[in-house]
Formats: sequence, structure tokens, C-alpha cells
Amino acid sequence: MKYLLLLILGGAFFSCNINKGFTTITFVSHVDRKQSKIVKYSMKIPVGYKLVIGVGGHGEKENEYNYQDLSHIYISEFPSGLANYDNIKSLGDSLARKRFEGIEDYELSKAIAQLQGKEYVREDMMLEGINSQKLYWKDMRIGFISVGYNNVPASQKDKFDSSLKSFSKK
Repeated sequence: MKYLLLLILGGAFFSCNINKGFTTITFVSHVDRKQSKIVKYSMKIPVGYKLVIGVGGHGEKENEYNYQDLSHIYISEFPSGLANYDNIKSLGDSLARKRFEGIEDYELSKAIAQLQGKEYVREDMMLEGINSQKLYWKDMRIGFISVGYNNVPASQKDKFDSSLKSFSKK
């Protein structure tokens, strides 16, 4: 019994240390406007950020969590994922066009595929690299949501990758 109690207490202590320095944020998405469906996402990100919220003309939203060293992590409904736009464009036009496919492009591609008797499935996509300042960036498109980071030094990359791995639908 003594060992079981120590094991339980040790597990609780270990799990607290894993999350030390992180906080859980929630992002409410209205991406499925046709069905007026609200979807909530959560992610564990490093503490010490300043939140900047951008809103587009069609109600799309982007939350950017900025840090003092100019690194940032984001969750976005914008098709072009504003925070890493230039980094993605630098990979080439055909890849950028596929990555920036918006809802209108999706609907058109889906209709064309149906005319051909095929099913069109929007691809999830992950792109990453090193920007012009020699700092890391990563962008993941999951359905119609973009999540990623930019301007991350090598010493912080594992921490930011851990944040992206924690991204989930609530």
C-alpha cells in the first residue's frame, strides 16, 4: 500500500512539472458559418504572452500570442494564415496556393470532383522552416483552422512544438 501511495504521489508531482511554465488557452471558432456551428479548441502554450486578436471582414478570427523575444504562436480561421504568410509564400507558388485554399476554393474543388464522380477531401498540411532571421517557424492547417508559430529561437523550438502537439478540439 505504501508503494502504491508513493507511485500515485510521484505521478501527480511528475505531471505538474510537465505543465510548469505552460497555460491552457481556448479558441472559439465559428468556421462552419453555413451551419452556424461553434467549435472550441484548446492548446497549452508557454506563459508570459500578450494576446492580439485579429478579425477579418467575414468574421474570421486569429489569436496571436506574442512573447517579448518576438516569437509568437497562433490559432487562425484565416485561409492565408496571416502570421506565417511570407514564410509559406517563400516555399513556392504551387505549394502556397494549395496551403491557402479557402472555403470558396474548397467548395469549387469539391463540386468539380463530384462532377467527375470523385470525392474531394481537403488535406491537412504541415509546413515548417527557418525564416530570414534564422529563426524557426511552423504552420499546420487542420481542416479550416491554422495553428503555428514564428520567430522561435532553436533553444525554444521544443517548447513551441510541444504546444502544437497539445492542440485539440474540446
